[in-house]
This record gives sequence, C-alpha cells and structure tokens, in this order.
Amino acid sequence: MTAAAENLIEPTVRVQEGNVFADSRDVASYFGKEVKHVHEAIRNLISMEPTLGVANFRPFKIKDLVGERVAYYEMDRDGFTILAMGFTGKRALAFKLKYLDAFNRMQKELNELRETQQIPEGDIGSLAEQRLALDKVREARIAYGPARARALWESLPALPQVPLIAGHESGGSDAAECLRYFVSEPTEPEMRSVGEMLEGALRGDGNDKQALEQFGIAVSPAGLFIARSKPEIRAFWNRTRWATAWVTHIRRSGGAYIGNERMTIGGHQCRPLFIPSAELGRLRRTIIV
Repeated sequence: MTAAAENLIEPTVRVQEGNVFADSRDVASYFGKEVKHVHEAIRNLISMEPTLGVANFRPFKIKDLVGERVAYYEMDRDGFTILAMGFTGKRALAFKLKYLDAFNRMQKELNELRETQQIPEGDIGSLAEQRLALDKVREARIAYGPARARALWESLPALPQVPLIAGHESGGSDAAECLRYFVSEPTEPEMRSVGEMLEGALRGDGNDKQALEQFGIAVSPAGLFIARSKPEIRAFWNRTRWATAWVTHIRRSGGAYIGNERMTIGGHQCRPLFIPSAELGRLRRTIIV
C-alpha cells in the first residue's frame, strides 16, 4: 500500500451471509461523489453486463406509493473493483487501495474466525446480518420514532419477532398520540411512513408529494389537507383502534378542522380535514424521540 493510502480514514465494509460488502452510499461519500452519480455508474455497468446485477451489485429496494426504487447497492470486492475503474483524480488510486485493503482485511478476519472457532459459514453471516439489521432499526428510531422502528424490525427477517406488550399497540387515544401515529406509521406494510414522505415533500421532492396525494394527502404551505373518505386513508385507519374516531381525535389538536369547500386530492373529491402547518411543526419537533 502507498504512503498516501496509509494516511486515509478507514472505509466502511460489512459482513452479510458470510461475505464482505460495501454500501454504495459509503463508497460515494468516501470518494467525494454524489450518490446518484455512483448509482448511475452501477446501472450502466449492469446494463452492459446483466450478470453483475446478480453476482456483484445487490440492490436494496424500498417501496412507496409511487412505486419501487433502489435506495442503495451492496457490492462485493469484485464489484467495487469494477466500479472503481471509472474513478479518476489525483487521490483516486490511494482511495482504491485503501478500500481494497479493507475488503481483504475483513475477509481475512472471517477466514480466521472460521478456522479457529469452527463456526459454519452461514452462522457468521447470520450474526453479521443481525448486527446490520439492528443498526438500521436504531437509525429508524432516532429519525422517525419508535413506531417506525417497530415496523422496520418486523420487516427484517434477520431479527426475531417480539410480541407487543398489551396496551402498547398504538399508544394513547388522545389527539396528540393519534396524530403522531398517523405521521409515524407506514402507509401500508413494508412502505414508507407519512412522516418520511412529508419530509421529502417539504424539501421539494415531487415523487413524495405525488405519493402523498395518491394516498389522500395534499401538502401546502398552510398545512395538510386529508381526504377523509379516500379508500387508502380509510384502509390505513381501519387497521388501528381509531378506525371510527380518528377524525374526532385529530380535530382536537390545535387548529384542525373540516373544510366547507370541496377539493380533489389524488383524483378523489372530498371535504378534507385540514391540519395547519403550525401543528405539524410542533409534531415534527416531538416525533424524534
């Protein structure tokens, strides 16, 4: 390894299913590139050689109401090597050597662990997957609160299913808890939450704004307009203890009311429930626990 590479910070690599992988987002950050440009380069490689998408670049996909999209790619050592061929610049060689060294050291540690402790290959992968899954749940709790973290836990096969304590399925029934539940829970199983899409829409993400409208929520600078009778909204609440009373509870929060004028949200005509931006701002400050 060159002297320049020795002075760089350590790249991030992970173990899954007994193999070493790098996250495309970490690679982009390490090389000072935008994630979208790294993903574009990966897609171009896969388009030229489709087998790379099976053997060397594994897409991690998420679903929202707009559809399915790739959040990031996990790449093995060979995939990284192929991708990094296109990285140029004054320090690119040192960066590449540092990343390859991280791959090699992690693989060496895995091999030594198998030999000294006689651990089956699948068991090492399972333990590593659990650690990675717990990291994801921890990040979700910090960013979106316990309800979203719980939903993510239940969706990850690497983690055991843990029953809820009686009486804690949805929190309390007051206005604040009802509204907090609405923002923090996934719109459908394995999909993103209203809060996640709301954050994106407020940042100007057109896909998130469209997804919210298809769900039954129109975003404006003044606040949210919710199509109470839209099938997607009704299906969401029918899964909760507030199935028949959610409108009443949310109206008890500051400034929420049912408008007199009809409007169209996601192709559905209605008299919407309005939640002012001031109430949403307060909720956004308390949803991160």
